[in-house]
Amino acid sequence: MRKVEGYPNYDQSVFGESSPIAKTDEEILKIMNSQYNLNEFVDRKNFKTYDELARKLDSVLNPGGTGIKPAAQRSDDAQQTREVKKPEVRIMPQSTDDDDEDAMAFFKKIATDEDDDIPF
Repeated sequence: MRKVEGYPNYDQSVFGESSPIAKTDEEILKIMNSQYNLNEFVDRKNFKTYDELARKLDSVLNPGGTGIKPAAQRSDDAQQTREVKKPEVRIMPQSTDDDDEDAMAFFKKIATDEDDDIPF
């Protein structure tokens, strides 16, 4: 490791010579036998199914909503086309001069205009 501009940098790191982890076979066996089995952390019984996670997500994002359909029911929806409403895009008119008051007036108009349906 070296420091570049005060931060650790590992781009020129290399591996050292390989060597045994311990001097005797008994010490190596002791180290091997002290390892923990990590399979319990990746066991499928510890994870929820997609449908359970989808229901939980839907209950958080849409507390009174329609709900997310389980995977088995979604295959019918894939054949149906859905119409997506495109949001209206507003382009701010470009100012010919650098007058800050014009820009502030424009933003105040946007903030106070109640007839507009701003999507955010």
